[in-house]
Amino acid sequence: MKPRTFRPSSRGGFTLWEIIIASGILGIVIVNVSLLLRATSDNHNDSQVLQSLDLHARQTLDRIVIALQSAAKNSVIPAAEAPLYSSAVDYDVSLGVEDGVVVWGEPERIGLQMDTGEVLWFRSMSTEDERRVVWGRHVRPVMAGESPGNGLDDNANGIIDELGLSFTVDGDSVRIRMTLERENTNGAEVMREFEQIVSFRN
Repeated sequence: MKPRTFRPSSRGGFTLWEIIIASGILGIVIVNVSLLLRATSDNHNDSQVLQSLDLHARQTLDRIVIALQSAAKNSVIPAAEAPLYSSAVDYDVSLGVEDGVVVWGEPERIGLQMDTGEVLWFRSMSTEDERRVVWGRHVRPVMAGESPGNGLDDNANGIIDELGLSFTVDGDSVRIRMTLERENTNGAEVMREFEQIVSFRN
């Protein structure tokens, strides 16, 4: 009997199982790459929003600091001390000295506009000459970690029921706390907290 010889099949290509396995592996790779790209995009997006909030907060706080440094300590109303605070502060600014007497400007106010999340500066409040300027935006209604109206210091920073902008007087200085919040392009909230201490010069 003549021995049988095996010849390779002349048909090329892959079997159905090979195609299914290759498709599954390719699908897994595509999903992983997509997830990686999305995570990278989200991180970049969050980073851009945080940088924007940092810049915005720095500009807002710089304006507040310059204003309060020129204020007379005994003119600051209300002079709330921890655990109390105020979301607005009224003060008088020294314009200089004339004939040995300090000259004071019109009363000014810095405060939070709750419904818009804006930091507003006022001069000559409730008069025909009232001026109002927006100094900042994106302020949260309440400070990060705080639940309003429960009479507790939820975020353990020594202040009770703190709104998104707060002023606390401590001796010859005032502590400013502010929480900003914005949505990224995916609709997720990105939040940042800021704190600054200002010493009165007058």
